Amino acid sequence: MSSNRTRVYIDECGFTGENLLDRAQPVFVLASHAVDEQRCAELKTRHFCESAASELKYGTLRRRDKGRRAVLAFLAESCTADQVRVAIAHKPFCVAQKIVDWVIEPSFHASGRNLYQTGAHVGLANLIFFALGAKGDLFERVSTKFQTAVREPSSDAEGALNTLLLSSEVDRALAPAPNVFRRPIEGARGRWSADLPAGALDLGLPFALQLCYSWRQHGWDDFEIVHDASSQMAKAKAIWERVVAADAPPASVGWGTKVVEFPIGIREVRFEDSMKSAALQLADVLAGAFAHHARWMFFEGRTAEDAFARQLHEILMPRLGEVVASCLMPDPEPDPWPPRASGTVDPLDYVTARIRGRG
Repeated sequence: MSSNRTRVYIDECGFTGENLLDRAQPVFVLASHAVDEQRCAELKTRHFCESAASELKYGTLRRRDKGRRAVLAFLAESCTADQVRVAIAHKPFCVAQKIVDWVIEPSFHASGRNLYQTGAHVGLANLIFFALGAKGDLFERVSTKFQTAVREPSSDAEGALNTLLLSSEVDRALAPAPNVFRRPIEGARGRWSADLPAGALDLGLPFALQLCYSWRQHGWDDFEIVHDASSQMAKAKAIWERVVAADAPPASVGWGTKVVEFPIGIREVRFEDSMKSAALQLADVLAGAFAHHARWMFFEGRTAEDAFARQLHEILMPRLGEVVASCLMPDPEPDPWPPRASGTVDPLDYVTARIRGRG
């Protein structure tokens, strides 16, 4: 299957901006492929010729048997390591990660300790997710108060969260481990929510960068990104351009073996009309299929009577190791974190500085 090596098409499923607690959409997937427009038109004609719609949408295709069969046939042929990359997020777990990033990590950083260097941030996020999640609705209440404090920052919102985090209820949930929130909150010299960057909870940009990292590691250093102009992520166009700009400060950014050189090599970020692009329509199908499968895996425990999810599983599961650029999901026994090589920059620090217009 031929592909255009200079253009990557991206679309998402389950993007809810900074609302990571939308129960109807607990999974976020950003899918990309590097198949040229002409080839995508051929694939659309071959696999989806029975679709009456002029624009393919996964949400519509999955409703009918012939649409589901077409999706499966398309994935079986086209979901390959040389032309597809996806990033997948379990959104409630991402809230736990953001709590570590914005509530806990700054106090360690101020004392000269780097949680990201050792991977302690991964362990803390899993501790928070599993320990609080095992106590009824405690994790949900903490997550809700945290998200409110980030999206509508105020002394009252942050105070309500801090009170809950320092409560005996949280102490008991985390026991026998100490309350990991006590030191950061009691030792804070100001409100942690007072100086957050724009889009502090937004998964779109960091996931797009993960995909770009993966394509860059595939050997590409000069390519374009094309996204659906009607997508919610299109609203962040200015931020995208700031981070991936050709004049971005040179730096080696990443951890362990996942290091990418900035400027990242993206010539342009474009937003186009998906109605006129078979390539963007197939990116939508990819994103929807991976999101459907991930939701069945993460939240339905593979037990739900969803025959189509099981069929997706048979096709996608053997390929995940090759096409998944990033998967943020809870893991009670996370893999050891790779050390950061000398001279490399923390991705969060680099991206935050670019969003804020520094560096």
